Amino acid sequence: MYSMEDTFRESIEKFIKVKLEDVQDFEINDNTPSRIFFKGKKLKLKDLKKVFENIEEQNLDKEIIKLEPNEIREDIIQSILNKNNKDTAHKVYSTYIDYMNQNYFKDEIKARQIQPLPTYYSELERRLLIAKKMHEEFNIEDIAREFLVSPRTIKKDLSDLQNGKIKVLDQKLQVEYGRNGEHIQLKSKVHPLFLVENLTQVIALLNGLSYARRDYGYHEYAKETAVSIWMQLSDDAKDRIQNVLVDRLNLNKSWYDEISQESEKEYMFKVEEDFSSDRYLDIRKNGKNCIIQYRDDDGKIVDQYVDEIISKEGKIITAIIYEENREIKINTDKIICYLPQLKSRRVKRNK
Repeated sequence: MYSMEDTFRESIEKFIKVKLEDVQDFEINDNTPSRIFFKGKKLKLKDLKKVFENIEEQNLDKEIIKLEPNEIREDIIQSILNKNNKDTAHKVYSTYIDYMNQNYFKDEIKARQIQPLPTYYSELERRLLIAKKMHEEFNIEDIAREFLVSPRTIKKDLSDLQNGKIKVLDQKLQVEYGRNGEHIQLKSKVHPLFLVENLTQVIALLNGLSYARRDYGYHEYAKETAVSIWMQLSDDAKDRIQNVLVDRLNLNKSWYDEISQESEKEYMFKVEEDFSSDRYLDIRKNGKNCIIQYRDDDGKIVDQYVDEIISKEGKIITAIIYEENREIKINTDKIICYLPQLKSRRVKRNK
């Protein structure tokens, strides 16, 4: 069915036909919906065909064998740039590329297949990434192509960034940058997205967090806060800290290596529940009841319900059980974890 002698146009026609085979409608026409590209969102056949309409005509009748995979990809990118609904076109073309690699380039080495398209981002995602990319000089034309939008859109993004028109969690994101023709670069070299500190202040914060993590209850919070800060730094700032300032300022290299490695697998925004291994601080500061799981002197695991943790002195925490009007003391070295008690059974504490 598939042959490298097929033309570019024939490959598109076969792709559409294969996708329509999944459609359950009795009669297939231009209004036939196909759910293959969207979860629960319909795409009519005529709209699917429109996605491919502005592919370079001179290449459409060339045989696949005479086209380089990169030529096909470039034609697709140019087609997306010419579309109003770029998100839809991106999803259709991404599926088409998978189809081409599975059927026309399946015997080629991976480097000879059609490479995936650049990610298509929402407006806010794109603007946040532009703010990070501005740490190093970039060209408006190049960055527009990378984000699959027009240079005019990038200029609007830059204007809104500079004028503080972008808000993230009700916090304004305002970016000062310099312009040299079509080249853009931040005036400040270091700023992460949601911090205003300079590099020296960032190092002071990270060093402070390395000490804070030694305190019981703050361990996971301190590390994750440091990772969050590290994620927001530009690549240039990270490189300078790890490869220059660690030695020059005699910093703890293992600490910076640890948060750098952790940042590669973390999300930027975290909630209390992410620190499931250490809920002590959340429980203590909010006066929550819980179950403390610990090993007693015989090594037996005990699940002890408490209404509130009322103090901590050294390694000993004191908790109270109101119903029994008694306090218990537990060595933190013996605690396995804190389990949330969803159903309250709290009664008034006897004075």
